Amino acid sequence: MQLSKKQHLFIPTLIFCAVLFVMPPGASAQIVDIPDVNLRKAINEALGKAPNARITADEMATLRELNALSMDIKNLAGLEVAVNLEGLGLNNNIISDISPLAGLIELRDIGLEENAITDLSPLAGLINVVHLHLGHNVISDLSPLEGLINLRGISLHHNAIFDLSPLAGLIKLEWIGMSHNPLADLSPLSGLTNLHNFHGWGTPVVNLGAIEKLPKLREINVCGGEISDLSPLADAKGLKELYLPGN
Repeated sequence: MQLSKKQHLFIPTLIFCAVLFVMPPGASAQIVDIPDVNLRKAINEALGKAPNARITADEMATLRELNALSMDIKNLAGLEVAVNLEGLGLNNNIISDISPLAGLIELRDIGLEENAITDLSPLAGLINVVHLHLGHNVISDLSPLEGLINLRGISLHHNAIFDLSPLAGLIKLEWIGMSHNPLADLSPLSGLTNLHNFHGWGTPVVNLGAIEKLPKLREINVCGGEISDLSPLADAKGLKELYLPGN
């Protein structure tokens, strides 16, 4: 049986209408699962939406900066969809797992101080990071950071770090803060020719002479670092500020 021209037009139209009837409005927009209520609230605030509003993947892709300080955030699941994020501030939360950050390669500035982080391996591929704030965590191993070639500043205060050798090749580093760690053997820092500032309050310092000839070194600030001999700094010609109380 041959169909008339009108019937040929009617059938596709009917199918299209049926699809529209079955598919709810907005179904084409992928909703991102963000189980942590406080993280979802922070993201919605950044997007200018209601605290419990649903968030789409397209909306997450518009985020360039997210600051969620002291919000009792525990779970970062869902944040991996924020693929264009450049600045992230999550200080003073209760975060232990940072694996959702692993693919956020646009990140430049990361603040994760005052959390419960032990494993930095999700940061290993974030080669565009310039400033990294990791103070007040439970970190002992810096090896995942050895490939962060654009890093200019790192804060490691109040952790459990003994070994600075993963920083040895990060030649763009300008400042290092590592107060209140178990030990700081500065030997691995001897090649950091752009380093101008080292802070290590309350951290026993070994081999201070390793950084004496760094051409841009301007400030050493070490309180209670068990330093008794300053002769290794005799050749630190560019040193402008030396703070060594409690040694």
